[in-house]
Amino acid sequence: AIESLMRPLRDRADPRTAALLHLGERQLQHAQAREALQASVTGLERSERLQQALFAIADLVWSGSAVPEMLRGIHAIVGSLMYAENFYIVLHDVRRDSLRFLYFADVEDAAPRDPDREIPMSSREHTLTWYLIRDGKPLMGRTDELRQQVSGPLAVFGPDSYDWLGVPLTRDGRVVGALVVQSYEPTVRYTDEDRTLLGFVARHVLAAVERRRSKDELEQRVRQRTLELAEANRGLQQEVAERQRAERLQAALFRIAALATADISQAEFYREVHAVVGTLLNARNFFIALL
Repeated sequence: AIESLMRPLRDRADPRTAALLHLGERQLQHAQAREALQASVTGLERSERLQQALFAIADLVWSGSAVPEMLRGIHAIVGSLMYAENFYIVLHDVRRDSLRFLYFADVEDAAPRDPDREIPMSSREHTLTWYLIRDGKPLMGRTDELRQQVSGPLAVFGPDSYDWLGVPLTRDGRVVGALVVQSYEPTVRYTDEDRTLLGFVARHVLAAVERRRSKDELEQRVRQRTLELAEANRGLQQEVAERQRAERLQAALFRIAALATADISQAEFYREVHAVVGTLLNARNFFIALL
């Protein structure tokens, strides 16, 4: 494009001017090449950070850390890619039509969120999170901009932010939650690139959460099965012990009955009975009294 624009000027110019035009053309081409190279380097660095973030998310799943610690790690990873000081993950139970705040961090709203508490969707109707899940579309911007993006009236829930970015979490085409970052800083604004990046990361966050939940459920089933087997083993051992006691008792009774007809003295008979009783229980101290 530069060549086609500059060629007519060079053709009509004197040799010195033409040489200067040619030199300017070369410098402009070099500047454009440097700009393209810088953009390429920036893109590669961004791709490398994203790749490292995804690997780190995958590592957290199998790290053995508790779920809250894993989620704090995910928060830190998202924060390495964009401004995410205020960040939350919410899951939607389609069957019960309820929400659970799996993770919540907000500098303006310090109230804790119980990750096991179910919140009816009806209590969050027309909020940004409600629209994310109902409409399944990313939302980004200031409050007045967000009003133009939602499909109905907007109810602001909690502190109002300078900028807000949320993406739905989807599985098999169905919305199962949302991931949100927001800014209370006037100088922090999210971009289309942030929205694309957060949407990409959200898929991996959902996969990590579900893999961890599956891992925990599997471990719970293994623990439950181990307890059941241990209980069954205890029952079997008890049954064996009771059978062995019954066999010893039966053998002792047979032995006593045999002693009653044996050709032995009375004193020896009692000594033998003492010995038989001693096979059943501690009978070091033992006497028989007749009235």
